[in-house]
Amino acid sequence: MKRISNIIILSAMLLGIYLLALTACRKTNNITEESDRLLRYPYCFSCDSGKARPLNSWYFRVNGTYACGPVDTGFVFADLTGFTFWGHTQCSRDTGFEISAILHPTSLATNRFNIRTNNVILWNQDRLLFTNFLNSMILRLDHNTPKNSMQLTVDTFLVSSRLLVGHFNGYAYTSGDEKMYLDGGFRLAIPR
Repeated sequence: MKRISNIIILSAMLLGIYLLALTACRKTNNITEESDRLLRYPYCFSCDSGKARPLNSWYFRVNGTYACGPVDTGFVFADLTGFTFWGHTQCSRDTGFEISAILHPTSLATNRFNIRTNNVILWNQDRLLFTNFLNSMILRLDHNTPKNSMQLTVDTFLVSSRLLVGHFNGYAYTSGDEKMYLDGGFRLAIPR
């Protein structure tokens, strides 16, 4: 009987040590998190908020920090009522950013200016090739977060050059479901 109680005590101690180790080893690979409320990006010299953003780039501010990067790929939906683009952060190729916007019933078949939508999906993911996709989210706005949290405005879409310029602002959510206010923009030429 004493042997069984010793095994139970030892098992409880090992479980406690394991849980403590999991808490202590919380991932802070590319993004520093003192807590979800203090989400901060490391300083990146290439992401100077005072510089104009070049073509095929995006940026955003969150909690006094600034993130930016190139647009790797972008496309307009086949029915011309929305678009998606994505890329990595300037100083960390394994941290990605993606935005999708649905503009329906507005179509991008003609030149457009000042189109606003709240139908936005935003993902900011660390460790792009990490197998557990949801656990690598830094910021997200998707079907699991409150609707109409963010507004995206297409400032300009020119059919001839496929130039898409816009900005967004509103709330995205951390992996711990904390609300973070973001404001940012994008400027890209969408391939045909």
